[in-house]
Formats: sequence, C-alpha cells, structure tokens
Amino acid sequence: MMKYRWLILVIIGISVLQGASSQQFADIGNFRLYGGDVIENCRVGYRIVGDFPRNKDEIIIFPTWFGGTSEHVEGLIRTYNYIDTTRFTIIIMDAFGNGISSSPSNSITQKEGLFPELTILDMVRAQYLVLTQTLRLNHVYAVVGGSMGGMQAFEWLVTYPSFMDKVIAYVSTPRMTSRDLLHKEFQLRLIQTARRYKVPEERLMMLLDMSQDLVARTPEYLVTEIPVEDFENYLTKYEQSSGRVFNSYNWECQLKAMMSHNIGQSFENGYDEAVSEAIADLLIIVNRQDHLVMPQPALDLAEQLNAETFILDNKYGHLGITPEINRVIPVIHTFLER
Repeated sequence: MMKYRWLILVIIGISVLQGASSQQFADIGNFRLYGGDVIENCRVGYRIVGDFPRNKDEIIIFPTWFGGTSEHVEGLIRTYNYIDTTRFTIIIMDAFGNGISSSPSNSITQKEGLFPELTILDMVRAQYLVLTQTLRLNHVYAVVGGSMGGMQAFEWLVTYPSFMDKVIAYVSTPRMTSRDLLHKEFQLRLIQTARRYKVPEERLMMLLDMSQDLVARTPEYLVTEIPVEDFENYLTKYEQSSGRVFNSYNWECQLKAMMSHNIGQSFENGYDEAVSEAIADLLIIVNRQDHLVMPQPALDLAEQLNAETFILDNKYGHLGITPEINRVIPVIHTFLER
C-alpha cells in the first residue's frame, strides 16, 4: 500500500532537501491494548511539520499508511503540497508496527513473534494519548489518512468524534470485505508457511512484495504498462534488498490489525452505532478500480453520513491518487479551507 521503493526514495530525497522535520518519540509506558494484552515500554513516533504550538484550528493529524513512516508521509506532503503547510501544522503519527513506533522489530522485551496482536483502534487510542497528554491538545482541525492511515482516520471519526472538525480518508475503508480478507489471509498464511519451512527473510519479503503489487494496481495496468518483452527485467526489482526496517514481523503485525478492522468493533451495538457517533465533516476519496482496498464500504458510509466524495476511476488501482494528483489536491485543499 503506497510502498513503491523508488517513489519513496525520491520523496525522502526531496523532503531532505526541503528541510525535513526531526523524528520525535513519546514514551507512554505499558500500554494496554483493546484485546487485553500490553505493549511494554510503549513508544509512539511522530513528526511535526510546521510551527508548534499553534491554534487548534490550524493543526492536522496524519497517521501513516501500511509500511509507511512519518518520514514517508512528510515527503508526500512536501512533494505534492498535499496539505498547505503555510496554513496548517501537520502532526504525522507513526502507526504501531511500522518499525518506528513500538513494533516487533524494535521491541526489547517483546521481539518479533512475542509482540502482541493489536488493532487499528489501538493505534488511534495511543495517538490520542500522545496528543492529549504529551502535546497537550484537546482538539484539532482535521485528521487525514490514506490506505491503512485512512482506516485510522475512520476510527478517529467514531472513537473521538468531537476531537476534530474534519476527516479525510482516501483509498481506505471503515471495515473489511471478504475480498480484502482473502488477500490478507493469503499473505498471513504465506508468512506462517515461510517461517515453518525456514524460508530466508529476504525471500519471504520478495514474495510479499510480489503478492502486494499483484493487486495494488489493475490487470489492465500490468498488461499495458509492462510489455511482456520487458517482464524479466520488471521482475528484477523484487530481487533487490532495500534493507528496510519494515520486516516480515512488522508486516504481519499491521496485516493482522487491518484484518480485524471494523469501526464498530468496540461498540456494543456494532457498526451502525459507531456510524451514528460521527459528527465531523467527512471527505472520502476512492478509486473504483482499487483491488487492494475495496471502495464500496467507504462509499456506503459516505451515503449514510451524506459525506462528500471524490471518485477516481483509473487503471492504477490503489495507487491511483498519484497519477491524478492535480485533480485530487484541489479537492483536499478546498475541503480543508471550507
């Protein structure tokens, strides 16, 4: 999900040239998860882009996507002027399991397979704790997120409905569909099988990358943009080791969090009760041809809440925002400025 290595390298490079913000951490002690387990010595990473402190109507929260870090998100913001940094301060929150915040890869006492299973709700609860206790905020202007970051944005919408005025969720969903779950279950079983048969980490990550790319964009994209004569060359990108901190244990951690994602899970009467809690203005952006995160639940939610939508329909699938960025950015800016 938004994790093409060449694009990330370009974005990080531009971010560095433009003076990226510093990585910061909030230590929140032993953090009890929704399921009852505890993340020991829990810490949450974040970056602040812009002046801080600042008025609450000038602050935007931006959680990270699957496999993404606050550095990646900052690069996105700076590269495309995704959010107007002259008007808003953006607090980018590193999600659990990304290798920056508490993760299987960096835990001292709960390394790799010992790390507890968590939910999207847990990510948001920890972020709320950092914002209210560490940064002393009682309200922000908006929460913006894409893909898994959008799942966190949807969770913010119903769990802390009065904490923000606006929510933007793009190429995301408020709950899983069977199609979403089948792909994620395949990846989970791939990880479990690889470990059982002691497949090397680099080989496993290559297979996970391939399984992700297979559905991240449409069959039409692969057929038209990757000529069969160039296919062998195309495959070589999967053989390259990037030395990333997002290893297979982190992948599994965030994967399981997404698999259990449903904004109604913590409500006694389920999904409809959760939806009834939402009061923030909502903008939903989807690509009809998204095969990685099915768009229908987000569109259904938009209809329930009479929310604003912007619908793309292109062969780039889950990654369809970037090719049409010149159409998307004005929609985001207008929604935030209204």
